[in-house]
Amino acid sequence: KDYDMEKDKRQFIRNPGIDHLSKGDKIKEFHKCKSEITKSKILGSVDLSKTTTQISEELGYSPATIRKYLKMEGIDLKVLKFDEFYYIYHLPENKGKSIRELVELTGICRSQVHRYISRIKGN
Repeated sequence: KDYDMEKDKRQFIRNPGIDHLSKGDKIKEFHKCKSEITKSKILGSVDLSKTTTQISEELGYSPATIRKYLKMEGIDLKVLKFDEFYYIYHLPENKGKSIRELVELTGICRSQVHRYISRIKGN
């Protein structure tokens, strides 16, 4: 079933509980409510082990929307992914592994593994 935002907006504006507001303020309130619903849907079902693109495909929101609500909560997937890579990279059993092995182990693309290693070594 397709979502009809205009129908919801009309019902919200006709709500007798907000009669004291102007039409413009009612619309602003509608968008605030819609934003809170979107935020709760995203934060309630987000899997931080996935990329924003993967999350957006699952939830039906754009990657920018996913990033926006995660950022509002102080969650940065890039920092989380680097921290995870840093931990895996420094495990004793992973010392001396090749780039290809690290790619397979972490699921991160080869170029990103190179960037992370350069960042760790301070180059």
